[in-house]
Amino acid sequence: MIERTIETTTHGRYLVVPPASPGPAPVLVGFHGYAELAEAQLDRMSAIPGTDRWLLLSIQGLNRFYQRRTNDVIAGWMTRQHRELAIADNLAYVQSVVDLVHREWPTTPTLVYTGFSQGVAMAFRAAVAATYRPRSRRRRWLALAQRLSAAAATIHGTRLRSSKATGAGCAMRQSMCDRLTSTPATNGLRRCCRRRRRSSQRVIMVDVRRATAGDAAALAELRWEFRAGRVTPIETRDAFIARCADWMRRELVSERSWRAWVV
Repeated sequence: MIERTIETTTHGRYLVVPPASPGPAPVLVGFHGYAELAEAQLDRMSAIPGTDRWLLLSIQGLNRFYQRRTNDVIAGWMTRQHRELAIADNLAYVQSVVDLVHREWPTTPTLVYTGFSQGVAMAFRAAVAATYRPRSRRRRWLALAQRLSAAAATIHGTRLRSSKATGAGCAMRQSMCDRLTSTPATNGLRRCCRRRRRSSQRVIMVDVRRATAGDAAALAELRWEFRAGRVTPIETRDAFIARCADWMRRELVSERSWRAWVV
């Protein structure tokens, strides 16, 4: 058997919500998670305070299929089959949508990418591969990322560590610090965002580390919260968490492709 691939043309779907007031607006691009539609990510974006002043763009994955229990149409971004080709197709698709939106609506140079679950990887890929690179995008992304992190912390009952700084410890530019370092203590990434505020500076640090087998139960509970809110559960909460924690624990111990990071 000889397997080959061929490039083809397909149609994608995206949703746009113009800003509440007329005139140029910054653009917030969203990518939904696995087995969702563009509407799901649009709802999350709309819930962020202040986004009524933004043009919201929610892009739907090209890989559409049916939800087994309800027969609803849902979508994902890719599978493991020909993954690299799917990534290239998705990036070209996203760039075409962003270019079209910039031509059709008045926009400012600010462009922000955000995603949920499987859409997080798409958001990072799209941001790195974007040909539209306004000078202010990075600074605006940091500001919105801090607001999103604060919202997530409020939802999950955690609190970001914040403190006052006098300038010591960070030798980056005073206007903005975006430093990623790997530390043995966290086995992950630390993002330090520093902004000058009069004579002192406010530092907001979020420690992100790779999940271990000990995090499996908490991740399973989080998965339950996400899933139970979208569809009617077919098993009890305890059974769902036990089943998910079991396979998550195995995956986190192994060195296969399944990964998770926690704050």
